[in-house]
Amino acid sequence: MVEESKESVFNEAVLKMNRLNFLQDTLNRVRLNIFKNLQMPDNSGGLGFEIMLSCLEGLSMEVSPKMTDKETEVNSGLYSNCVKTISHLFKEAGNTDNFKYFDNERFELKTALTKYETFLRNMIEVHGLSAPNIRDLTQSVIDM
Repeated sequence: MVEESKESVFNEAVLKMNRLNFLQDTLNRVRLNIFKNLQMPDNSGGLGFEIMLSCLEGLSMEVSPKMTDKETEVNSGLYSNCVKTISHLFKEAGNTDNFKYFDNERFELKTALTKYETFLRNMIEVHGLSAPNIRDLTQSVIDM
């Protein structure tokens, strides 16, 4: 009798790529309206910056197992800065109707979210979770 292998033959790479693609696509759609209440295609919704932060948390969860201790520390600091900036904006504005009057805080929030997104997209690239960069054109899938 042959013993069956206990190793998994399931490859999660395709599902991970789908999750990363969905999160990055959502970020690209939301970025233009981060201070508006948005309805997403899956019937979820919220303020744009809340959706962005949620997507950034998702990207972080996908790449964090591959991060070094230093990268994890930077990741945590950038996330904390986003949360702190959002809290400050709400404290200053009182409610979402007043956001338009707080240009400095809005700029700070947009900057914090952009820095965090840029860091995470770089981590995805550095840790090989994005499309591979073909340096040897003979290895390309298409004829170059």
